[in-house]
Amino acid sequence: MPVPGAVSGRRHSRTSRGADVDFGFTEEQLMIQDVARRIAQEKIAPSAEHHDRTGEFPLENIRTLGENGLMGIEVPAEYGGAGMDPISYVLAMVEIAAGDAAHSTIVSVNNSLFCNGILKFGTEVQKQLYVRAIAEGREIGAFALTEPQSGSDATAMRCKAVKQADGSFVINGKKSWITSGPVAKYIVLFAMTDPDKGARGITAFMVDTSRAGFHRGKTEPKLGIRASATCEIEFEDYVARAEDVLGDEGHGFKIAMGVLDAGRIGIASQAIGIARAAYEATLAYVRERKAFGQPIGAFQMTQAKIADMKCKLDAALLLTLRAAWQKGQTEKNGGRFSNEAAIAKLTASEAAMWIAHQAVQIHGGMGYSKEMPLERYFRDAKITEIYEGTSEIQRLVIARNETGLR
Repeated sequence: MPVPGAVSGRRHSRTSRGADVDFGFTEEQLMIQDVARRIAQEKIAPSAEHHDRTGEFPLENIRTLGENGLMGIEVPAEYGGAGMDPISYVLAMVEIAAGDAAHSTIVSVNNSLFCNGILKFGTEVQKQLYVRAIAEGREIGAFALTEPQSGSDATAMRCKAVKQADGSFVINGKKSWITSGPVAKYIVLFAMTDPDKGARGITAFMVDTSRAGFHRGKTEPKLGIRASATCEIEFEDYVARAEDVLGDEGHGFKIAMGVLDAGRIGIASQAIGIARAAYEATLAYVRERKAFGQPIGAFQMTQAKIADMKCKLDAALLLTLRAAWQKGQTEKNGGRFSNEAAIAKLTASEAAMWIAHQAVQIHGGMGYSKEMPLERYFRDAKITEIYEGTSEIQRLVIARNETGLR
């Protein structure tokens, strides 16, 4: 498993059981990290303030990311992606998020929630039609699970899909807080097809937003990640053909939960990028800012904060890399990585919020000013504790996996 600071070569350490642990990244992993870092530094970071202030969707930057394989990092080349592994995805996501969290949200949804589910459960036709367009950055995808009255309790959804004699489904209902909803061409939708069966009555569908019966609501005015467009969507007698069903009928909840495991690795990576940006800005500041005749980084209380920030940042990165590695293992050998993903997401999101908080505190008045990006990091960090499973839900997942009790 790679660890923070491993930037070249291959280094190994033998565990107590005699198994080798790899502490180096491959050349391919470093390559995509470098590509993501270059785009983040040259295009994303310089435009981040503009996109945050205006809420303008960063379409040009997203196109650039797509052209460089970053909108389909784990998507095989035959479907238009980069064909990389989960570790590569984490490394790239961290770099993009360090440039701007809103950009990384768009990248995460396209990679983790949209492409991942179709690759696992879709037909060959669905993969070619939907995954390729998204992976190449030509179109934007979205994931529609949450509803106005059902967030953490996804089984309480009211969006219904009624099966017709010809095998098609007529869909009616609303979904809320849909990331990229205002601009998405295709959406993975979850709707209730058999209310009497609860979770087993949910089915996943592929939705083409250009077809009749699909409507977009207003774009949500958010606290943070403001360039990542979010809205409510509504279906009024939208007809999904039989071939639009993703996976098997009634398996939608299972698909959603599996996809969210991967999504949590993406959000953990995003949180690390935000935290790293806040940490690095703070390091530079405490070396330059002087008080009482010396740099404020020389004061013990500041040093204690820096030490804690660094420990939380490295712990979050290590746990996220572990989750990504476990995801890769399950793809080869089967199994689940839900616990590792939940631990990574919980640790990284809470670390990001804490680190951003301390960064603002250390910067004092300047941290509260929009003239510096610290206040944006603070606003952006909060959402990582909420979406794709709140911190409370992550704790439930972890505890239930550990105890075996429900």
